Amino acid sequence: MSIKINIVLLFSLLFVFASLQAQSIREMKARQIEPPAGFTIMRSNPEDGGLIIYSAIPNLRFESNMNGIVKIIENPLDGKYTLFLKTILSQIIVIKSIGYLECRIHVRNLQAQEVRYYVLEDVSEGMVTGSTLPVVFNVTPADAVIKVGSKVFKSGESQILPIGKNEVNITKEGYHTIKETIEVSETRIQFNYNLRQVDLALVSFNSDPEDANIYINNSLRGKTNRNLFLYPGTYDLKISKNNYQEVIDTIYVQESLENVFSYKLNKNHGVLILNTIPDTARVYLNNEQMENNGSLELSPSTYKLDVKADSFKPYSEVFEIKIDERLEKNIYLMPIYGDLMLLVKPTDAISKIYRNNSLVKTVKGSQIIKDLLVGDYNINITANNYKSLNGIITIKESEKSEISFELVKGKDDIIISSDTYIDMAYIEGGSFRMGNSTGEIDEKPAHLVSISPFYIGKYEVSQSEWFSVMQTNPSEFKGDNLPVENVSWFDAVNFCNNLSLKENLTPAYLINGSNIICNWAANGYRLPTEAEWEFAAKGGNRSNDYTYSGSNSIENVGWFASNSNAKTNNVGSKKSNELGLYDMSGNVYKWCWDWYDASYYRDSQANNPLGASSEFQRVIRSGSIYNEKNNCRVTNREHDFSYNKYSYLGFRVAKSDIQSNLRASMHEEIKAKTKENEDRK
Repeated sequence: MSIKINIVLLFSLLFVFASLQAQSIREMKARQIEPPAGFTIMRSNPEDGGLIIYSAIPNLRFESNMNGIVKIIENPLDGKYTLFLKTILSQIIVIKSIGYLECRIHVRNLQAQEVRYYVLEDVSEGMVTGSTLPVVFNVTPADAVIKVGSKVFKSGESQILPIGKNEVNITKEGYHTIKETIEVSETRIQFNYNLRQVDLALVSFNSDPEDANIYINNSLRGKTNRNLFLYPGTYDLKISKNNYQEVIDTIYVQESLENVFSYKLNKNHGVLILNTIPDTARVYLNNEQMENNGSLELSPSTYKLDVKADSFKPYSEVFEIKIDERLEKNIYLMPIYGDLMLLVKPTDAISKIYRNNSLVKTVKGSQIIKDLLVGDYNINITANNYKSLNGIITIKESEKSEISFELVKGKDDIIISSDTYIDMAYIEGGSFRMGNSTGEIDEKPAHLVSISPFYIGKYEVSQSEWFSVMQTNPSEFKGDNLPVENVSWFDAVNFCNNLSLKENLTPAYLINGSNIICNWAANGYRLPTEAEWEFAAKGGNRSNDYTYSGSNSIENVGWFASNSNAKTNNVGSKKSNELGLYDMSGNVYKWCWDWYDASYYRDSQANNPLGASSEFQRVIRSGSIYNEKNNCRVTNREHDFSYNKYSYLGFRVAKSDIQSNLRASMHEEIKAKTKENEDRK
């Protein structure tokens, strides 16, 4: 009994499944239509006839009960299927698609070159039949773009379109656009158009400021304040220039009319005006070091500002700057103080306390000196009939540092005279190729430079030479014959002027705060220019074109990362170059006069170049004890802020050859006057 019940249930379930499946199967039907005029498509198969079937039903497959299909050309995206058939007296074409019942077309008496047209439609319940037709547009020129509804196609391509009204848009650059409504019917399935050509129009694009980029339909077409030829029509326009807001516009260019488009560009930045005390403070924006005073143009954004200075509490904040905003910030760093309890013998000794080469305090005898900025100081103590004493004292935050000094009776062993004690080499003038065509980007291009005669120190300035002039020693690595280091560009300039005064020479530098002007006609000491430095490092007129100064092997001529043990070495302890100059590669970097500009070599003057007119950092040369040999090449360029100091950064001095330069100037003047007299004749 239970077995019979199970069998009945099984058949019931199968019946329900079959009923549901039957309800989900759709139906398609082929409807023959009139052929479009002028169609001949069987040229490649002259013995065959054919069917062209238009349908939006996907995944169609075609079979013949008489194996009469020669080939099929399918264009499912266009809804067009071309069947090449044998001219058999009678055959049935079976059309299949997944989810549809088969559809059959009975083809009788098909003749060679005869083509019959059908529309295959979904005639399932709820579908509207007979609502579309194949339509052909013939347009001249043939590459015009035809758009009907969402369909975009070219001339001669058959398209399935709804019967009734359709909006047509036909475009091609340089031709008038056609927009019209067509009526599709069984007797109106072919449409012919000839586009009318238009003339180019002259269009002017102006902007303030000039030379902004012009983008037409996202294509760069040139710069503003110039003319372009464009076809009449509508265009997407973008005007862009660095540091200015983009202009986005839609323009309409008209035929036979004046087309002028003018725009005022607005800057896309704000201005930060920054004043810091002390003026030696280091300023960082988003961890990148900037100039510490003045104005700075910034793109609209949020920035992290850090201000630091030795012996002062750091300052930090996050701020936002907006377009066209002028934001002024006055930042006063809080100093950090300590006290000094100074004990000296004899009691009438004079103590001079220096910080960063500047005299801070002069006191007599033992004293408590309050409110000294924390950090290191140099102290020089003198007394009659006693040897002078030099030392270093360190002041710590909120502490009373007690330090005792006792002088020894006698006289100083070294008497500083007014004679020159910087050993200088005379460099004959000449021409050389500055830079390196295969080097770093800022060493290019290599270019010809002429240099007038000058003097340059045979050695880096040593600590004993520095002390004899400045009465301090800022160096981290101590030793009389070690190069002085931990000096800024401003420190080096001050040394040059002080040395000049000691020797009764005219100082080369006019100093007004951080504004330094060089008097090239002065006979005093100065820093070498970058061109003078490279000419001397390469060996001047005696150059052997070495990679490093004096050799192709850095180990022979310089102290660098691999042989220095991370400390400076006595000046002149390696071999010299062709001119008798030492340490032009390695030991410590050397300050040069020039402002640094990575692209300066592209516009450098040919005679005695002095560097960029102004930038943010100064040139340093030669590499150092912490650098690999690539940085010690004679053409390698580096740079740093003028106020920075490092244990690997020093300098060497130079002097102008005033007499030689004067003779050269007089010679040029005589040549000019001679030419002037000859011209008069």
